[in-house]
Amino acid sequence: MSKTKLILVCVTLAILIVSVFVACAPAAPAKPAATTPPATTTPAKPTTPPPATTTPPAATTPPAAPTAPAAPIKTSYPAATYANADYGFSFQYPSSMTSSKPKATYNVLEAADAMGVPTVSASVLDTAKMEDQTKESLTSVGGTDVKTVSTDNVTLADGKTKSKLTVISWKSSGYDITTYSMSVDLASGKTISVAYTSLKDMIDPVLAKEVVNTLVLK
Repeated sequence: MSKTKLILVCVTLAILIVSVFVACAPAAPAKPAATTPPATTTPAKPTTPPPATTTPPAATTPPAAPTAPAAPIKTSYPAATYANADYGFSFQYPSSMTSSKPKATYNVLEAADAMGVPTVSASVLDTAKMEDQTKESLTSVGGTDVKTVSTDNVTLADGKTKSKLTVISWKSSGYDITTYSMSVDLASGKTISVAYTSLKDMIDPVLAKEVVNTLVLK
């Protein structure tokens, strides 16, 4: 065999051996497919319920303090007190006077000294008819020639109640009479009037004003 043929045979055998080796060699293990890790889930934050809305308790108005009774007005004379619960008023008159059943129309109190004068009275009148009813009251006990001498707007001893001080002249059994009257109008449409009366020549204006100014409304 020639040298050239021998080289060709050797090359061919070498190629066959490499091919067999390659064919018989174990295949390389396939790489496992890459797996995508599961998505990380963020746990939901627990929801905090909103605080319950509480309605504050309604403010309560404290009960009004009871009204203290009016303190008696100091007088220059020993006094007796007349109080009328139906119309809520009182006043103080000289304790030397004795009360009796009212004779004059509209009067709820009449009191007089032992000699018959001076006198005090309390009456309840209709505000809209006060002037006419005052005259009617005086004429019901024999009064005549009733005239209003003066009327002044004043304030009672409590310092706040508005009232009227009226001086009235009239006649009874031929005598000249003077009356000092203090009156206060009520919301009910009534007028409270307290009066001090005496003979014109005997009346003490200072005492008369002091007595009627003790009128107090509850």
